[in-house]
Amino acid sequence: MGEESYVTTAWTDSDRELLQLMDAMADVDEAGEVVGPSRLGVLCLVGETQCGKSTLIEHWAERHDWRVLTVMPGIDSPEDLGGLPVREGGRLTWTQPSVIPAELLASQWDGKWVLYLDEIEKATPDVIACLLSLLSNRRLRNTVVKPAAVICSMNPSRRPLHEALVARLLCVPYPAVEGYDVWDRESLVGLQPYIGNIRPQIDRSLPVERRTTPGSLHRLAHWLHKPVFWESDQVRQWIIEGSFSQTDAAAVVARFSDLPTAPTLKWGRTADAAAIASGLVYYTATATPMVAKELHTILVERAEADATGEIAQVLKAFFKTPEALLASELWSAETRAEYHVRLERAQTQATKRAGYVPRTQRSPKSKSRTQRSPKSKSRTQRSPKSKSRTQRTPAHQVTVRKVSSATAKGI
Repeated sequence: MGEESYVTTAWTDSDRELLQLMDAMADVDEAGEVVGPSRLGVLCLVGETQCGKSTLIEHWAERHDWRVLTVMPGIDSPEDLGGLPVREGGRLTWTQPSVIPAELLASQWDGKWVLYLDEIEKATPDVIACLLSLLSNRRLRNTVVKPAAVICSMNPSRRPLHEALVARLLCVPYPAVEGYDVWDRESLVGLQPYIGNIRPQIDRSLPVERRTTPGSLHRLAHWLHKPVFWESDQVRQWIIEGSFSQTDAAAVVARFSDLPTAPTLKWGRTADAAAIASGLVYYTATATPMVAKELHTILVERAEADATGEIAQVLKAFFKTPEALLASELWSAETRAEYHVRLERAQTQATKRAGYVPRTQRSPKSKSRTQRSPKSKSRTQRSPKSKSRTQRTPAHQVTVRKVSSATAKGI
């Protein structure tokens, strides 16, 4: 889906970044074709009753001309979602789920509707068992659904939640920003004079059942390839806090705050010579080969136009380093977090190709051994001494012969 300039309405002024997050998590590509379940997780807005979650989702779907199908797992039975068991020719199968109209299962509706699971925290364990396959691979028993997106909402939970359910969700608090003021909504203009400064209490707490799982790592790895992840600090924080445990999320957020996060090509067009010198290795190593090539083209053009020659000096120095060989490797940038590991490996490879060991990597022992090489040569020079021992052998043999002759004389 292409980028849009969001019009100021009762919702989008404060929720623009959240709407961009929702766009990125859809199951359709820019052409509107269904590309399968999103690997970025299923968005779940967590907020108080009547805080605007459903209205925001409907507004988002309306912008894309998508129909919204609202399902409430708290009041539906497993049969409503998974269908009824029937036998066909001695084989057990299941009917289509009654909560989804048959027309939406037709191919002409693929990618043109949104499945909205409202108040998902109220689902019973039997219903959750059906929802897990829906959230993971868009399947309800024998029925595969192809909406433009699956999106959920829940109230701040007052009871324990199913951990497997929470693990499949990317939970984001709503209102989505700290210090959100309900009076900023245009629909409330003119009301405040009548009721004063009354404000509702807003609980923005996320489910405590969030845990760090292998799926958390895979999800973050996929997010690293989405421009919105790098362009917005707020979106990046939502993704991390919604994917990891509270303790791990804080550590990951702090880690990302220490790394460059500007988009690669934008950085290449705007960075000065000092920034290029410090960040060129990182941005080259963490980009795909195509983006890295485009980045270098941009920097070369800037170097030619730079009257000071500073950028040209940086590029000249860069392409003489082992790190430059790393930049030329045709591996895909799976994750920026692996940069340091790959850099160390590439430096080792570059050393072997260049046939030298950098001074910083030379150990005193290896150097002293080189200095001791003349000593080993002196051992070779002592070889004549060993030869003299060989020459003394006949004398020993003479002694033996003397004894033998004496014996022969009868001594």
